[in-house]
Amino acid sequence: TESSFWLDELYTAYFADPMQAGTGEVFLRAAEDVHPPGYYLLVWAVARGTGLEFILVSRGLSAALAVLALGLVALAPVRPVSMTPRLVAAAFAATTYVWFEYSQEARSYAFCFVLVAGLMGLGLRCLPRLMRGEVPYRLLAGGVILSLLACLSHYYAVLLAGAFFSMLLCFCRSWRSFIAVSVSGLCVLAVTVAFLIWHLPRIIADVSDTWFSAEWSFLMQHIRWGLGQILNQGWSQLFILLVIVLVLLACVLRPTQGLRALLAKDALAAPLLFLAGVFILTTGYGLIVTLGFVQMFSYRVFVLLAPVFWIGVAYAVHVLLGLIRPGWPALGASALLALALLGSVSIVRDRGALDGQAWRSTAEIIAGLEGCPTATLPVVWLNQSYISDDTPEWIYGYYLPPAPERDWITVPYDDAPAVLTGKEIGALVAATATGARTCPVVLWSVHMHGGGTIEETQALLKAHVP
Repeated sequence: TESSFWLDELYTAYFADPMQAGTGEVFLRAAEDVHPPGYYLLVWAVARGTGLEFILVSRGLSAALAVLALGLVALAPVRPVSMTPRLVAAAFAATTYVWFEYSQEARSYAFCFVLVAGLMGLGLRCLPRLMRGEVPYRLLAGGVILSLLACLSHYYAVLLAGAFFSMLLCFCRSWRSFIAVSVSGLCVLAVTVAFLIWHLPRIIADVSDTWFSAEWSFLMQHIRWGLGQILNQGWSQLFILLVIVLVLLACVLRPTQGLRALLAKDALAAPLLFLAGVFILTTGYGLIVTLGFVQMFSYRVFVLLAPVFWIGVAYAVHVLLGLIRPGWPALGASALLALALLGSVSIVRDRGALDGQAWRSTAEIIAGLEGCPTATLPVVWLNQSYISDDTPEWIYGYYLPPAPERDWITVPYDDAPAVLTGKEIGALVAATATGARTCPVVLWSVHMHGGGTIEETQALLKAHVP
């Protein structure tokens, strides 16, 4: 909790502000965001229920949910996957950048890890019953509930839910099961679309004016970034490379029939195909929507897919341990687990030593300057509104002491030169230079910049000095 919130977390603090009186107020305020309000309602409820400091509640909730997700990753595979591959997969997940990063942020992704891991576990348990022509009503109902919770917490989950039910359809062996899966998927789609129709007019930001793009170079870049989120650390890459090399080596040293027999004996083909299909289809659906309808694809699609990959690691390790010679599985599992745990050291080391965005530290400096806490403060600001109460008080003022008389001058970062040469900034700089204004701060910027260099900005401000 010592490191500062960054910009997106500050928006969580606004939408889930525990000072709001009831769920209706939270729901309507959260509906201003481009993300659905499910996660904000959860954070608000926990903050109201505990009464603890908001940064502790919001980040602590993410940490707890991320740990719960590890448990669900271990529980998701079905028999005959043993406990050893499950623990290796959970240990591997805990060493990845994507888990470690989002387990400490006041954002919805740790919650999504829990929902996606649970959803995959239900899907894997549906497969054998669907392949026997049965209808797993309770499992499908659970899948609908988890899918809706995910879709109402992050809209990228719609892509994953579509891929989930699409893959289940591939394993149906009767019309009854095919209809049941189809109806389940359509229910999720219908509820999400109905909510989206209600939600879109209430979003404050102009969703057509975003950084998303349908350019092929943009999409390929974000696919690389997304895969890098899952395999960002050298330890993670070495771990996966080691598993692949050992599987290939085992296939070379043993007849190919050994792998085929293992896949058939342990019924591994269906789970592996299901997990791979969900991963690929989710990516494909995101690209189709972006290219054909709305520009919305980004690397964060792969953040939601991370639990699918982690569960796949459990199956890969199970295959590896089943191929190597008797007596070696324990040694191989110990080596893989040790490698995964060693990887965590490289991630934990120096974590939080420096704030990525210094909202807190700069606010503390300004709060300590004479006259600044109650002064009019010029700040570099966003080009468009994202909340109805579009004031820097919620962002720049979050770590400042309360001061009703404090005012702000906003400098949109894409139009900074025009504003910095204007009369309002000119009068403030002149008053500061002559001593009529005691606060020495003439421009405050964190994360956002004015489109030019610091030297160019300084020159624009110095031009107002008498």
